[in-house]
Amino acid sequence: MTDENAPVIEIPLTEKLEAILLIIDEPLGLVALAAAVGAPVPAVRQAIETLVEDYDGKGRGPRRGFELREVGGGWRLFVREDLDDLVAEFVGGQAPARLSQAALETLAVIAYKQPVTRSQVASIRAVNVDSVVRTLLARGSSPNFSPTPKPALSTTAPPTRCCRTLASTRSMSCHRSHRCSMTVQTDSTKGTSDE
Repeated sequence: MTDENAPVIEIPLTEKLEAILLIIDEPLGLVALAAAVGAPVPAVRQAIETLVEDYDGKGRGPRRGFELREVGGGWRLFVREDLDDLVAEFVGGQAPARLSQAALETLAVIAYKQPVTRSQVASIRAVNVDSVVRTLLARGSSPNFSPTPKPALSTTAPPTRCCRTLASTRSMSCHRSHRCSMTVQTDSTKGTSDE
């Protein structure tokens, strides 16, 4: 039950903006940010300016290891340039993460049904696979695994037993001599399937 007499706590606009800015993949313009936080554009512009000053150490706190920059008509958080080497070393030194069950299932569908579009994979798995494909791309799961506007996934060699068992080895690349290479493509042009 909720207490109807409980005071409503208003979350500051800067906190709302920070929450959105932490999760976005692409820079967002002022209008999109305003819509996301339900505030007028001038108030969002002022809050962004406050955040920039705060992160740069000109506000209440110290300079931060990240900055808020306007890029390509939108705003996004970035690691400060002088910390790029530190972050690259940290990321490069991490042990490779194991694939999730969803990623393994998606790779299995890709191997069996090549070439296949994202929507076909989603239909087969009966779930949205966009985030899984995005994760696989970010990990560089195979040499030619990149989002290009062709059928969702294709290969330079027909799927072989090693490709089809790729998921069971929890490996991201084929170790066989035929060097199969899968490529992820968007649904902008539909590919053929083995159906």
